[in-house]
Amino acid sequence: MIDILSKFTYITELLLAELIFLYPFPKRKHFCVRYIAAILINEIVWGILFFYLNLPRNLIFSFVEMLAKIVFTILTMWLCFDSSIWAIGSACVGGVALQHIGYQTSVLISRVVLQTSWNIYFEMGACAVLFVIFLILFGIPLARHHYYENYDKRMIVLSVLIVFVCIGIIRLFRGYVQEESKIVLCICTYSITCNVLALFIQFFWCHSVMLKSENLVLRQINESEKIRYENSKTNIDLINIKCHDLKHKLVALEDQLPKEEIESMRKLVDAYDSTYKTGLDVLDVILNEKNIRCMSKGISLTCMGDGKVLSFMSTMDLYSLFGNMLENAIEATERLSDPEQKHVSIVIEKKGEMVYINSINFTDQAYLFEDGLPKTTKQREDGYHGYGLKSIRMIAEKYQGGITIAAEDGVFALGIYMLPSE
Repeated sequence: MIDILSKFTYITELLLAELIFLYPFPKRKHFCVRYIAAILINEIVWGILFFYLNLPRNLIFSFVEMLAKIVFTILTMWLCFDSSIWAIGSACVGGVALQHIGYQTSVLISRVVLQTSWNIYFEMGACAVLFVIFLILFGIPLARHHYYENYDKRMIVLSVLIVFVCIGIIRLFRGYVQEESKIVLCICTYSITCNVLALFIQFFWCHSVMLKSENLVLRQINESEKIRYENSKTNIDLINIKCHDLKHKLVALEDQLPKEEIESMRKLVDAYDSTYKTGLDVLDVILNEKNIRCMSKGISLTCMGDGKVLSFMSTMDLYSLFGNMLENAIEATERLSDPEQKHVSIVIEKKGEMVYINSINFTDQAYLFEDGLPKTTKQREDGYHGYGLKSIRMIAEKYQGGITIAAEDGVFALGIYMLPSE
């Protein structure tokens, strides 16, 4: 009876352990029905094989049987979750490792700690506790980071090899070695260590790789912004020179053209002339550059405050911070139909030792937040979307500061605070 129960228990534990790592994945339509059907199919298929087929019972067959069960669960989970077979297989192998850790923990507790014989109820209890802990500490937090969207096939293959080689060696030992307390302790410790290592490689190392890739992208963005700043500075200087020349020419044409036409041309020239004098050249460049873009979209841009309080920042940090901040505000504002709402306001001020930058604009978007930042609303577009606010936060933290974001009642407010260095 215990042998029969263990057969069904293994499949159930395996599917539950896999579900912990599959929890963040997007689910297919009628997920609950699909998942219940997957459990029943697995139990029925392996129940038929166990009860009605006269299959050999040895170490090799036992290992092959385990591999077949794992592959079968991966296929059935693929019918429940909407993701690539690689990502689902990766999560399922994580479940295999977790279930094996639970089993070895139960053996360790019963045979070494309690000095008693092992039974299936020890395994069920150990797995239940372990599954709840992993769901709270890893399953739910992983859902917020969409880790399944970023995976490395090489890491997956490495963790799979570690799990399967470990399980194979353990099964071989248990078949040929007399299990005394010291040997059991060594076997269980080895197995738990290997499976924890596999989970670490698969999820934590991959997360570290993802962060490094993200930082690399941010550095590439900064490099492109450096080139864009040089081009913008040159273009703004040329525009100012041309506007200055045109003003003189308009004076010469006052007697030759109607007054209304001269005034219209003068307003147009003034609009493209340098209008921002904050006391900081790089800030003037970015404000004038973005103001030209705002005018082309019918957006008014105002900036109040003394730019000199930002002189502690590097040129590229200033250009990147204001460039990303204004770009996000312009993109949100240009979608609005009400002309009175097409306005972006920037305020720079120093309070005590801290410097504050506040950006406010109207928006018609409903924002979902992830890791303290709004998720990008851009879908299926090429480029570095979603990195603007990350770059802003990274720059603020570089100067011992941070950011605050509020999106309520159709108003988006971004606050940046920094501590000037000595």
